Amino acid sequence: MRLRNIDEATLLQAFGPEAKEMIADYDCDFYMINNELASTMGFNPDFIADVAMRYSDIENAQVLTMVINYEAVVAKLSFLEQRHLPTVQHNLRAALIHESVHVKQIRDGRLVLNGNVVAWEGVDYQSNDCVGAAYYRTPWEVEAYIAQLTYQYGITSEEAIVMLEDTARKAA
Repeated sequence: MRLRNIDEATLLQAFGPEAKEMIADYDCDFYMINNELASTMGFNPDFIADVAMRYSDIENAQVLTMVINYEAVVAKLSFLEQRHLPTVQHNLRAALIHESVHVKQIRDGRLVLNGNVVAWEGVDYQSNDCVGAAYYRTPWEVEAYIAQLTYQYGITSEEAIVMLEDTARKAA
């Protein structure tokens, strides 16, 4: 883990002290960005995810980055902080877990991102094949959501799969 334009205190405030240990071994750069900076890193300027992972062009090199959307996180923290900060931090850590699964998938060579093509264990998927309900059924997302949901809600993998399938049906 390499913190780039974010300091450890800010990371801990947003995600809680457990986050530092959770992400210590992840071999990627962490950036905290706002919507204005998002477009310079290849994100839609209006992206709303709390945490996202992608290859970004930084200093003329493709770098695996974990991007924390400062505006989304701060909005959640400021709204909910006074009510129940530990719950907010727990849910933000769940998003970190989801994206960290993708980092591991890439590092293991199971997931390959190449423009509009995603390869999973040697099978190519076009980006337009991964929208709506299909997104929730792609194998790399299923794996990431199972990790996220089991952590977030303390449920079994089987229960997470049922929850994810329900989400996919609603997205159809």
